[in-house]
Amino acid sequence: MKQEVNAPLDLPPPPVLVGPLPWNKYSVFMFPTQKAPDDVFSIEIGSDTVEYEDPLFVLWALGHELAHALFTLRPFDFEEQTSYPLALPFIQHCDPEYRRITKGTADVIWNIFHSSQQRSRMLALSRERYGRECSFLANAPHWVLPPGSDAGVYDKN
Repeated sequence: MKQEVNAPLDLPPPPVLVGPLPWNKYSVFMFPTQKAPDDVFSIEIGSDTVEYEDPLFVLWALGHELAHALFTLRPFDFEEQTSYPLALPFIQHCDPEYRRITKGTADVIWNIFHSSQQRSRMLALSRERYGRECSFLANAPHWVLPPGSDAGVYDKN
């Protein structure tokens, strides 16, 4: 994945934690924002996900969140920042390159374990999630992502 986004190969992964998440989340990518500066740049996998989901699905969820981490760091030359734009993960879901890489994660898992059922589930979840978010963002009124808010991408200069 690092090679796909031209990240330094020695870039360490963010900490991965397991803990309770809202019922509708399998995993989340956490990062500091202007509104939540104390959030730690990390990945959290839901404890229910680990306990009840297929281990292959847990691997894919981890890959999905690792892709978020890499795509969040890339505009900043892979240097960690004190704060990131709040909307980055949602915008990333609409990025064709991000979608290709997360689909590639499902393909790698399938190539190793040959679980068509889990691969189908991963791809269906991606299509549903990305489709809804991208449709919403494309049709969002101006107040959803107001100009100059913490929602936009920072200019690193």
